[in-house]
Amino acid sequence: MRMNLPLNALAVAALLLAGCATPPDPAPAPPPAPEKPANTISATDCLWLDSSVGTFAAYADAGDLGMVVVNLRGISTDSARFATNYSGKASSALRGLSTAASSYADAIESGDFAGAGDDFVRHSGAINDLCQ
Repeated sequence: MRMNLPLNALAVAALLLAGCATPPDPAPAPPPAPEKPANTISATDCLWLDSSVGTFAAYADAGDLGMVVVNLRGISTDSARFATNYSGKASSALRGLSTAASSYADAIESGDFAGAGDDFVRHSGAINDLCQ
C-alpha cells in the first residue's frame, strides 16, 4: 500500500528527523490560581451566613429545637464549604464556626445544651469581624 502524502509534509518530516526543524512549542502554562483571601470574607458569603444565623435565632426564639438542629447542621456544612475558598484567619474562623455549629447541634440532640451555644456565639462574632 502506497501512502500519498503531500510533498511539504514529507519535507517537514525529513527536516524534523534531520534535526533541522524544531517542533512547535507546547501549550503555554495556565495562569496561577488566584490567591485566596486571608483576612476578609466576601459579602455574598457573609450575607448567606448572616441569613442562616438569623433563621437559627428565629427558630430558637420559637423554641423549635428540631429546626434549630437542622439549621445548625446547615450552618456547619456551609461554613466548612466556604472555608475552602479562604486562607488564614478567614478560613480558620469559618472552620471554627462549622465545628461550633455541629457541636451545638450535637449538644441539643443529646439534651445537655446548657451553655453549649457560647462557642457558637463567639465564632459567629469572629465571622462578623471578618465580613467586608
